[in-house]
Order: sequence, then structure tokens, then C-alpha cells
Amino acid sequence: MFIGDPVIPLRWHSVWEFKTMPTAILRFLSGKTFVVAADGLSRDRETGQSCSTEKKLFLVNEPSRSLVYALTGTGRINDPTDTHVALDLTKEMEKAVSALTAKKPENLLAYAREVAAHLQRALESAKNARRILEYPPMADPSDASQSLIATLFFWGYYDGEAARAMIKMRHRNQSFSPLHEEGPAVDPWPDVSGSSIYALLLRETPDPRLAGFWIPAMAKFTTTLSIGTFTVAEARDIAVQYIHACESAAGRAIDPDRAPGIGGRIHIATITPKDGAQWMPSYEP
Repeated sequence: MFIGDPVIPLRWHSVWEFKTMPTAILRFLSGKTFVVAADGLSRDRETGQSCSTEKKLFLVNEPSRSLVYALTGTGRINDPTDTHVALDLTKEMEKAVSALTAKKPENLLAYAREVAAHLQRALESAKNARRILEYPPMADPSDASQSLIATLFFWGYYDGEAARAMIKMRHRNQSFSPLHEEGPAVDPWPDVSGSSIYALLLRETPDPRLAGFWIPAMAKFTTTLSIGTFTVAEARDIAVQYIHACESAAGRAIDPDRAPGIGGRIHIATITPKDGAQWMPSYEP
């Protein structure tokens, strides 16, 4: 059993990237302040059992870096008898980050690459020891010959510079493929993942079914002139209202495939050069 997000295609737009998946993660850069938000809902792909307090964001505060990171895709893999979790990739990611405390890779992308390498070693060890039977078999929509295991995200300050890294871990016929990497430059436009209802809400005039969740700051998504003008408060409120819209009856009726996987406790973190990565009051996981 593979516990996490099902694999789905990426949607590309003229000025920003949207990832359709039942994990809502939003990243804004307001001046020098990163704002990163996530929903807290997780569910078993096969049984449908859910947890509303899943921790999806993690903080790093070290002398040369202040970061928020997340993992989407397969988070946990059960043993061959399907009775217990044999490999928890989120915990393995925490181990990898801890092991890097005394190291200083060249930049955030190199740092993320080392974390991904640790996860691959953990996967390979578990499979060789028969603690798990196989790597996740969900096809990568961008390349049907490969399967997507997980995607790692990092945002924050590395050696004082704003940075971002994204790494996709994939396999072809149970053999690891080369990592797909993006970074470390940061696009000033927000990163948004979750439900396709974003297209009905994050615009100048919302779909009437979602009008109760719309706020004026969402109109900024319609023009490149608004690039980089989101305030911290606007970023927070957009994230909160978007996640609430996804978990609403209207949202789930609009997008019955993805929206039911979004909801639960919202957690939000900020990152600044001065204060590092910290939880926003009232939005701790």
C-alpha cells in the first residue's frame, strides 16, 4: 500500500505553474518574506481513511540556511503483508536534513539533491531487504514510461540569498531514473498546488459558487503587473480561503477528484533573512 498523493499531470500557464494534486501548498514571496502554507489532510489511497492533522511543512534554521520543505507524492509505503508502515519517506527526509546540518552544499539545489539521494538509498535498502515489494507504480503523466515516486520542495534563504528547489524522484521498471531538478532561482510569482478550482477562484471575479471564499487580493493573479506585490497578510488570507474553498461542499462538487483530499488544519510558515523560518501564530501544524 502506498500512502500519499496520487500522481497527476502538471498544468502550465503563461506566467506561473500549477500542480493539480490533493495537497494544497502555496508559496508567496512578499518583499524579502516567504510565506508557505499547506493543508493538513491526508488519506490512504486504497481505504480512504483520512487524518486532518498531517504535518506537510517542515522548518530548517541553521547558520547558512533558513528553509521550509515539503514532500508530495508517496509519503509512506507499507510492508508486504500490508499491516504496518515499512518506509516513511517524510521521516527519512527529516533524517537527511539532520545529517546535512554540518555540511554546506554549494547551493539549495545541491542541498536538495543530497536529500533526494538519501531517500533513494532508503528506498533501495528497503526493497533489497524485502521490507517493501516495489517502488510506487503510478505513471508519471509527463512520461508514461516512468513512475513518479515523490516530489521534494524547498524554499527559503541559502547563504543569504532567496532560493527554491524542486526535485522529482522517478523510476523506470523499478530502476531509478535521473532526478528531475529545478532551481535555485525563485520565480516571484506564487507556487500553487491543489484543486483545479484555483482557476475559478484566483481571478478578478470568482465563480458564483465560490464567491464566499473570494477576497480582492485574488484578483492580482490576473495580471503580470501584480508580480511580487502580495503582502504577507494577503498571502495568508489567499491560502486560507483557497483551502477552505477546496474543502467546502461547493468545492468538492466542482472538483470531486482532487478537492476531497484537501482540508484539515492549515499550517503556515514565514521565512526572512533576519528571523529565519518560523510558524505564523495561530497556524502552527
